[in-house]
Amino acid sequence: MFTEGSVSKEELAEKPFIEVTMGQDFAYDLEWSVQSYQVIFFVDGKEEVPMTIQGGTFSEELKARINDATPRTIILFTGIRATSPAGTRHLHDIVIRIK
Repeated sequence: MFTEGSVSKEELAEKPFIEVTMGQDFAYDLEWSVQSYQVIFFVDGKEEVPMTIQGGTFSEELKARINDATPRTIILFTGIRATSPAGTRHLHDIVIRIK
């Protein structure tokens, strides 16, 4: 998954999931599992109805919506909740612009 920037629909289709990893300098090897997140599309500056996704993998509905997205559509992945043996964390938002 990309952390931000302009991405083609094809690039998003190659990795249809949200993956959580710690930085390379993190001392422990924690395995994270994405529990849920919301996705909001902004088309021509207008916010569409948010989608709630369970788990880290893109739902079929989300894949179809990405496939239908036009260039310059902004996709906001927000409310990302992940768990590990260290507990549950709410992660920062990911903002993608379709090129």
